[in-house]
Amino acid sequence: MKKLFYCFVMVALVFSCNLDNTAQLAGSDSETKAQNPSDAWQQTIDQADDIIKNMLISDYKEQLEEGSAERFFKFPIDVNAPEKLDVFGIPTYTIDSALWASSPALTLDAYLRPTQKTAVFYIFDQDKIVARMDVDYDGEKWGPGYAILGGADAEQTKHVLRARNAGEKILAINPAPKRGNGPHLIYAFFDNEWRRIDSGLKRSDDPVEDLRLGRNSRILNLPPLKERPTGVVDIL
Repeated sequence: MKKLFYCFVMVALVFSCNLDNTAQLAGSDSETKAQNPSDAWQQTIDQADDIIKNMLISDYKEQLEEGSAERFFKFPIDVNAPEKLDVFGIPTYTIDSALWASSPALTLDAYLRPTQKTAVFYIFDQDKIVARMDVDYDGEKWGPGYAILGGADAEQTKHVLRARNAGEKILAINPAPKRGNGPHLIYAFFDNEWRRIDSGLKRSDDPVEDLRLGRNSRILNLPPLKERPTGVVDIL
């Protein structure tokens, strides 16, 4: 997948949960609930810190050489001090499109299915999110397919730091895996409900209604109702 760079966006976090393969995500009273990823997959994500740092620094150096680092990254990164960076990785989920179509009244985590093909990594420099990386995994190694979002605004950072420090659950969803890897939507569970915390356009405060209004055709792999104007993107 071609490397993608988006400016002034991002969100981050820590995915804290019981990693039993049959455990259920918090926040749903539905009989059908998503399973959490396996211990082995979470360990694979947790062991990728150095790889992710090296990938980020390599790309940041390229941007410095091209004179475009300030354009793509909200905060500067010290390429000579990777030890200053903290990496937090979370598994990604897809949506069960058959259940989505047949049972529209369920809660969000009822539709979620874990994937072991991609993870979302948040890179911190102290209390700043300097980047988010959505990285492919082929079963043996990370990359080469990934996207980098350079930095996060104050509102995103507040939610992410709260989730990380309080041990709140946070997850990434790819609503249209048949159309490629991303963009991933980010959700945190706090105040007894799932809330979407990325910077993309939100059509409803209810997470399921938001997806149905904005992502329904993609979840069901249907053609869009109409082509979006050239150059219009949904920044996350």
